[in-house]
Amino acid sequence: MNLDALHAQLSVKIVLRTLPLLAVLTLLTGLVYPALSALVAQTPRGSSFNPRYFQTIMKTIIQSLRILAVLTLLTGVIYPLAVTGVARMAFQDAATGSIVKSGAAEIGSALLAQKTESAKYFWPRPSAGDYATVASGASNKGPTSADLVKSIAERRDKYGKDAPDELLTASGSGLDPHLSPAAAKYQSGRIAAERKLSVEKLNALVDQLTEGPQFGFLGQPRVNVLALNLALDQLK
Repeated sequence: MNLDALHAQLSVKIVLRTLPLLAVLTLLTGLVYPALSALVAQTPRGSSFNPRYFQTIMKTIIQSLRILAVLTLLTGVIYPLAVTGVARMAFQDAATGSIVKSGAAEIGSALLAQKTESAKYFWPRPSAGDYATVASGASNKGPTSADLVKSIAERRDKYGKDAPDELLTASGSGLDPHLSPAAAKYQSGRIAAERKLSVEKLNALVDQLTEGPQFGFLGQPRVNVLALNLALDQLK
């Protein structure tokens, strides 16, 4: 199953699980409660039920249902379809998840880090959620956390005692697809030994794929790990 189909299937499941709860809450808060409140407020104390008040309430309910239907159509159907249509025309790649392909096969997204443990490839930053998109996020562990100290020690054993901080600490999302050029070049020695390539050739590849700050001033230079690994497989 490709990623687009998986996303569509997940979206349908979320909508189907949400709609019943939304319908009940809408019925209770938007119709039943206001109707009963208005009925109580308009019925004179000490008098019996008057059909005129019931007709007024029914008119209010019908008007509310019409407004609900119109707003649901506008905000739940027309607006999402319009935004999706414009996005797919103006930003085709981004609107479909920035999917990266190798030939006809979809191998990932340029926006999400992937778990990579082979010594022949560049490794992304650590992830507190083990690169799972559903459980993405930081560990929220403070500097006094024994678990955090243990995790950093284990990563230092994996990456080396001189590893830069970004290879020892997880990113805020746990899915950061980029590394700094320095963190990528730090791994060149390991990859060069595995692939029988020169470190200089790998560093040149990192420089070639390094992206500058966004709009020239936002953020720092960075390199996409997935793009780097794909280009790495093309080196000889």
